[in-house]
Amino acid sequence: MEVYKSGHVIEPHSKENASAQDSLLSAEYAQCMEKSGGVTVEMKDCLTAEDERIEALLNATYKKTMQAMDEKQKTLLRDSQRAWLKYREGSCDTMMSVLGGTSAGLITTGWRLEMTARRVSWLRDILDTF
Repeated sequence: MEVYKSGHVIEPHSKENASAQDSLLSAEYAQCMEKSGGVTVEMKDCLTAEDERIEALLNATYKKTMQAMDEKQKTLLRDSQRAWLKYREGSCDTMMSVLGGTSAGLITTGWRLEMTARRVSWLRDILDTF
């Protein structure tokens, strides 16, 4: 646990935080993946739909967090978000390159979903301090 000067407490990554991230993935996604029967094309459709949904959630949470901040905080978050977006894309590009093969896209998109869910959770933690 980390206590900031403001008195706000942020919990470190834990099983509880991990389950909060998992809960950011929709029930529809889980059902879609289950129904796919392991067929690559159908799994890709599930991943793509969930990626679009979680990306919209990321953007909405980012905007809401920005609205709660003062100007200095907004600048810091904006710079952090831009750096994180580059990190996410670079990480996914690297994974795709290293894995290769037909499953690389599925694995990489799954990784992207996980990274984005973590970021949404992080933004929500910040928003909860206001």
